[in-house]
Amino acid sequence: MSIQQATLLYEDQDFYEHIGVDFIALINAFYTSYIKRSHRVGASTITMQVARLHFGMNTHVIFGKVEQIKKFELLADEWTIESGEMTPTMKVKRKVIKEKYKTLIEDIYNV
Repeated sequence: MSIQQATLLYEDQDFYEHIGVDFIALINAFYTSYIKRSHRVGASTITMQVARLHFGMNTHVIFGKVEQIKKFELLADEWTIESGEMTPTMKVKRKVIKEKYKTLIEDIYNV
């Protein structure tokens, strides 16, 4: 297993199954954080993390996650077209997301 595969598995095990947002994880995080008033539960997908890191958003509340989703949709289409693909299919978006995530993480940790 490569480091990239391990990271995807750890950070977003359903990366290839959802559309960039794990709605079940969001509902669970909302329930745990706001209804049960328990510790914060992560619900950000790799996609949402890319949007948060790209825009410098420092938010972990539910409304911030909605903002991450909106902003990412704009970026995904733009990045997909920049990569030479004219049709922003999920397969192409996932490839672009993985590349952007890797670049952002490398920049943050100076890898």
